[in-house]
Amino acid sequence: MLVIRRGKEGGAFVRDVDHETVTRSLSLMLRLGKTTHRELTEARLLIGPPVARLAARRATHSDVEAMAALLDRQTNAIRGNEDPRKYDLQFHRAMGESAQNLPLSILMNLLADLMVEGLSGMDIPLEIRSRSVEFQRLVFDAIRQKDEDRAFKLMQEHMGDAQKRLMKPWLNQRKSRTNQSTKVRSKK
Repeated sequence: MLVIRRGKEGGAFVRDVDHETVTRSLSLMLRLGKTTHRELTEARLLIGPPVARLAARRATHSDVEAMAALLDRQTNAIRGNEDPRKYDLQFHRAMGESAQNLPLSILMNLLADLMVEGLSGMDIPLEIRSRSVEFQRLVFDAIRQKDEDRAFKLMQEHMGDAQKRLMKPWLNQRKSRTNQSTKVRSKK
């Protein structure tokens, strides 16, 4: 946090803070604490809708263009039977950035990273992927139209829908990891 400079003009100076360092530290703490799907979803429900509201209020033309391009890439990835998760993550990051609130943007990035990490290796059916893009497109339309209340409500619906639809695959993945861990321990 501080930089020490020697000499006549020296002393202790506050360093420019890199928010990526803060994000990595928070992410590590949450991973070590074994954040559950429920906790992660609760946090996303509390943070995502207000961020969508601020994005609707503050998004610039270039923010809107960036989000539109990410939605198109995500849709094309699904059509091409590719994994669209990286574009999903980038969309949430872009929305967080367009809210123009650094603490909320950091939290949004952190939660998106943790969610993608938690879903990695999980086989997510095409229906769930497509539904997620549909919701994001609705949220995007509200942001583009500067409709703050609609952006908030749609993001809230999107988070709740995602929680409901991903619960079963998430639990199956955790069960599979637990079974693999038990097999490894029993071989020893």
